[in-house]
Amino acid sequence: MDQLPDDVLVRVMSLLSEVAVLACRLVCKRFGGLALHPDVWRHRRASFGHGNICQCAVLRLAPCLRELVVDNWHKQRPSDGPRLTLFVATCAVRELSLYVGAKEVQPAARLIRQQQVAGRLRAVSVSFRSARNKDAAAADDALSLLLMSLASTSGVKISLSVDVEGNLPKSSRLVEDGTVVPTLRKLSCHLRQATEHFLESVLARHATTLEDVDLVPIPDSFYTPAPAASPARLLAGMPNLRKLHCCLIPGLDGVAACESLRELRLTVMSSHKGIAANTAGAAELLRRATQLRDVHVFDNQTHVLHDVEHHASRNNSIVELIGGLTSCEGSQLESLYVEHEGGALARLQSLLEQALPSLPTLRRFKVNVASQQLLSVITPDTNPSLRSLQLYRHEIFELTRWICPHAMLHTNRLKDILSANPSLHVELHSYVCSAGHPCGVCRRLPCRLSLENKLHKYKYVGVFAHPVGKCASPEDHASVGLWFHVSDLKHYNSCQSSCV
Repeated sequence: MDQLPDDVLVRVMSLLSEVAVLACRLVCKRFGGLALHPDVWRHRRASFGHGNICQCAVLRLAPCLRELVVDNWHKQRPSDGPRLTLFVATCAVRELSLYVGAKEVQPAARLIRQQQVAGRLRAVSVSFRSARNKDAAAADDALSLLLMSLASTSGVKISLSVDVEGNLPKSSRLVEDGTVVPTLRKLSCHLRQATEHFLESVLARHATTLEDVDLVPIPDSFYTPAPAASPARLLAGMPNLRKLHCCLIPGLDGVAACESLRELRLTVMSSHKGIAANTAGAAELLRRATQLRDVHVFDNQTHVLHDVEHHASRNNSIVELIGGLTSCEGSQLESLYVEHEGGALARLQSLLEQALPSLPTLRRFKVNVASQQLLSVITPDTNPSLRSLQLYRHEIFELTRWICPHAMLHTNRLKDILSANPSLHVELHSYVCSAGHPCGVCRRLPCRLSLENKLHKYKYVGVFAHPVGKCASPEDHASVGLWFHVSDLKHYNSCQSSCV
């Protein structure tokens, strides 16, 4: 052991657990010094606030960490040893993730300043939550202090997630205080009436720096902002906005003017009864925004509402959004995900068949409403750039004409698709039907259970047709999937023949 150089021992220690590294300090003086080498710790992540005594020792002894996560502040009194360790430790972290309430903002601000002084901090992520029964003014003061603390950090990527259940006052300090410097790069906030004024203030003050905005829709909320209060008018003027997630809010057509926008996720909420009036603007956004590279359209039907007219307007919304994509001229879209939980499948299917040939740069296509007719449209002529096709199962099991991914393993559908598209990679997600709603193939063939047991370590089944080891896009062979060559499907075809 004495003949091994220090760099080899440091490399070995970097692969050990935190407990093992701390134990190395007790071996000898040389090991004690190497156990505190920065290369042993710079890639590690520590989670503070869950009663892990080892993490206190890590914060006290480790010279640096990749990430420090602090949660459960309320379980530690200021005089407690673990909480004191957090502020007296000299450990410098690269990423800081904090989960705070109104009472934890002051110690969180202190910790941010401390890590800023340490000189290694590059990213700060803060999740702020205020319960419904808490004082709204106190939450407003806490948010003001938090934003001012974040504004004092320079050269740091800052992300803020806000969940306020109570109503913030209209005369918020966030609106009146003109000293807040634009620093936020990412903002995530529930879109509800309680946060209307907060969103308006933060989006306006940090418009020049925001790159990722997630206006989290509330499934059980019927709130839709009025056109004059819609965040869309502020989003349209952001020069660096790259990612946007929101429901169908008024004025989305104006966001097409945001030339930096690359990723868009639109959620059609089942509880929003005013979606019909806002669908036209969202469809116009998809029609005009040729700068988009990644689009995800999600029809979220979390509640079964017995309102036929409301169901019809929601289904028309998803159809109209796909229609906007179809009529987009000069599209540069590379990834499209259509996730639909409602009806109007035949009409949606027809529009998707029209949309695919109009997307020549499409590289990834994810869908849960695919039929054999839709898949037959995909050819090297219509979609020359397509490399990944991800098929998910539709939740309405009665519609057996929609593809069950597991059933595809027992037919010639996959072989036909891959024969026509040899560079394509097909991923079959949720390939096994649930026990309560099996399709005809899953009910008849005994391999369903054996496949389910074999694939518990994987997220999906992948099938390809190109020669093994000669893939033009090896990144499409993700390790989380169990991959088969199309020639390996002969076993499943013979299994089907023996069971018919």
